[in-house]
Amino acid sequence: MTPAPRSDFDIGDGYAKTCDPAFVAAAVECLSGLGDNLTANKHFAGAERIHKHGDPANGIHSLQIETKQGLYMDEVTYAKRPEFEKVQTDLGTLCCLLSDVARSVAT
Repeated sequence: MTPAPRSDFDIGDGYAKTCDPAFVAAAVECLSGLGDNLTANKHFAGAERIHKHGDPANGIHSLQIETKQGLYMDEVTYAKRPEFEKVQTDLGTLCCLLSDVARSVAT
């Protein structure tokens, strides 16, 4: 059986344990709205680091955003692919949105 192909981005919050759900919802809405293929908690639900530091009940939110390398670079030569700039722009847009979410969750 062939495994399912990886999504371009996988958003991980340790199955809703490491950050407010607003962060995941914003990331999914943003990246999918930009035309990116993504999953949440499918390939990378969250490494030990986000579980160690995430404590949403005390205002500490930890989100993992895993990016498929082949999306932005040749995985053999490590050369940038033409899509690099789109990925860079999309992640910049996401960072701005997540900053807004952080401010709204903190109030």
